[in-house]
Amino acid sequence: MHHFSTLLLQFYRPFWWYHLLFTIIGVYAITIYGLVFLLITILFKLSGYASALGYQYYFNSNVYYYYRNAGYSVRRMYLYAFGFDFLIFIILLPLCVYISHHINA
Repeated sequence: MHHFSTLLLQFYRPFWWYHLLFTIIGVYAITIYGLVFLLITILFKLSGYASALGYQYYFNSNVYYYYRNAGYSVRRMYLYAFGFDFLIFIILLPLCVYISHHINA
């Protein structure tokens, strides 16, 4: 499992700041406009995943062999990386909403 976590970190690293930007914008929109904006924020996150997937596929598909040779499917790597990022988003969302409501109250 340690080997897989290292590979996943290497796979996720090029887009960490990119996904963090989408997360911050989404959480900010929720804290400003409320939970009514949740569906649009989730669609915004999904569009960020799609653009990251397209960019990686178009420009960095030559590194896929590294993960395949290690015995891991590239689709599974995407699933775990995006799932981890979405989990962080889901954890940050109620936390930031709770903090913003208590600051503004």
